[in-house]
Amino acid sequence: MPATRLRPCDAQLLGLEAHPDDPSVLSFLVVPHLCRTDGRFYGGAALAVALAASEAVSGRPALWSSTQLVATADLGARVRVDVDVVAAGRSVSQVNVRGTVDGQLIFAAVGSTASARDGGLYGVGQVMPRVAPPEESEPWMGPRRRRAEAESGNGGAALAMPPSTVGHHLVSEHRDAPILDATGARPGHMTLWARLTGDWPSGPVMSPATLGFLADMVPLACSRACGVEGAGTSLDNSLRIGEPVDTEWVLLELDAHVAVGGFGHGQVHLWSPDGRMLATGTQSAILFSIDDFIERRTAG
Repeated sequence: MPATRLRPCDAQLLGLEAHPDDPSVLSFLVVPHLCRTDGRFYGGAALAVALAASEAVSGRPALWSSTQLVATADLGARVRVDVDVVAAGRSVSQVNVRGTVDGQLIFAAVGSTASARDGGLYGVGQVMPRVAPPEESEPWMGPRRRRAEAESGNGGAALAMPPSTVGHHLVSEHRDAPILDATGARPGHMTLWARLTGDWPSGPVMSPATLGFLADMVPLACSRACGVEGAGTSLDNSLRIGEPVDTEWVLLELDAHVAVGGFGHGQVHLWSPDGRMLATGTQSAILFSIDDFIERRTAG
């Protein structure tokens, strides 16, 4: 799978292009759906790029990636992606990925790609929470819209909150999925259905990169564990790939671990609707409440 043969869904989602002279170098343009709502590069997109680029250059499916967000890239920036296969064994390749803009480091990733071993051990140590299926679930508003609706009353947020023209929500959809049989509920434990929207070249394909793009929601759970509606700015995003399944919808099971001094850590399990674990990941982020976010945006 050389860089000129990226997965079609990844090439479309991320806009990755191969360098004409160097198969270990790719690039992409920071477009609106690869950004946060403030127009800066989205952490989930960085993880997705690291996974897709690792696969393309190593020629093996992604096994895991840990991606550190070092700086932000603005809307319209061209990001160069250098991939270094530092070791390639019979079944596993160890890979480093660096994303830069005009020589400035934006993100750095380490990870592995791997070919499945015939007869290798198989098992799952977790159980998917019981939730309503996505077709029976209501659209998820998000903390910012929920706050605006509560303040305006009677659903008036539709006028107060026009759709943003920048953000990953331009190509993704989320639906509320409360856990139906939660016992001993944890304050930072929540579930959401997620999927990509729009037209895709080969139907719904949950590649590792796609999963990484959708998984960047852990700060929501960390903020909820702090007793507020909020979000966060990623410091790192990690994903470890489980069973590869093509599915339209993915259940994000988000679980906060701890938040101290405005920094939070947590995890995400990604499930197919029929209960197969697609991936598991962790994330650290700078946390903020939606009130703080709106206040800073208004002041700035």
